[in-house]
Amino acid sequence: MLKHAVLISLTLTGLALGLDVPLPRARPANLQTVAPAKVDEIGPGPTATISPIPQRTYQVACPAVLAGNVTAEALPPIHEGQCGLQSPLAVSGLSVNGRNVGLSNSVITDCGMATALREWLAEVDAYTLARARTRIETVLVSTSYECRNVNHEAAAT
Repeated sequence: MLKHAVLISLTLTGLALGLDVPLPRARPANLQTVAPAKVDEIGPGPTATISPIPQRTYQVACPAVLAGNVTAEALPPIHEGQCGLQSPLAVSGLSVNGRNVGLSNSVITDCGMATALREWLAEVDAYTLARARTRIETVLVSTSYECRNVNHEAAAT
């Protein structure tokens, strides 16, 4: 085994010394070197105008809207001071227990709230059907998304 290690070591040493590696061609004698041009000789370059890159809007698709459980229109992001919604929806109807229940006014909210509203309304509709043998036809909406402090107080945080 020692013989093999010595033989491999001698072979690798010969390759590392470059004994069989061809050398590059000689440099031509008539090659002239050119001094680099000075900046003043080049002259002014073209003026580049950099236009600002428009900011991209990243929004998320709402699974409840895609499944047809919530009737809504996607709105552009809302950013008001400390408040905001990245993917707001204008909800106009909800699919409840196999039928569409309309809203008196569109509700501006996000996907999570729209989904929760639909699930809650389905429970209330099932209860009213069982207890009063009636169904919810329309939801009367009094308010929607609003960026405000507690009790609309200016000093509240």
